[in-house]
Amino acid sequence: MKKSKIIIPIIIAVLAIGIIAIVAIMGNNKPQQLQTGAKGDNTKTQEQEEKKAKEVSLGKTIELSFIKMSLDKIEVKPEYKFSYKEKTSWGSTTHSSSITCKSGMKLVCLKGKLTNLSKEGVYTSNDFVKGEIVINGNKYKTRLECVNESKAEKYYELVAQQSSNYYLYAEVPEKVANELKSCTVNFGFVENLESKYISDLSELDYLYTLTYSK
Repeated sequence: MKKSKIIIPIIIAVLAIGIIAIVAIMGNNKPQQLQTGAKGDNTKTQEQEEKKAKEVSLGKTIELSFIKMSLDKIEVKPEYKFSYKEKTSWGSTTHSSSITCKSGMKLVCLKGKLTNLSKEGVYTSNDFVKGEIVINGNKYKTRLECVNESKAEKYYELVAQQSSNYYLYAEVPEKVANELKSCTVNFGFVENLESKYISDLSELDYLYTLTYSK
């Protein structure tokens, strides 16, 4: 009986020490988890800040290792028409091309000249310059056309080191276009102009914003 009376308190003491140790370990782990979470939040904030668009303006030129692009002017047009008369030994031939839009719409367009400095050809059908034009808070997705204006020729591919006039345009309702006083053009590129599906402009490797006002 005496032995059992002595053993029981010892067992209770050992169990109590074990419980205290477990509680202490759990308590020490909680601050570490909170700190880890804080670091993760800071990393996300830094990534978001790095993704902010770089501000540019008309008259400037963007030059990267894979593209050179001048930002010459923004204009509103119902359409663009190009024509070229070629003289031949049997007379002359007229070549023509155009950029048009649907009925009730107009083109709001950023124009300039660009050079494909990458090592491979790029296709305008892939919109290798991706963007949007924002007017009164409304966003209009852009399309890209490259044109040799002097020969009225559209380029569907720009081979490595080739230059061309470009038209980065959006179709906008006539009323909005006619009353346009200011707009913002957000645009950018994937690294090396690679063909890649982009669901949002923030996914681009290089992002720019240009604010225009009359």
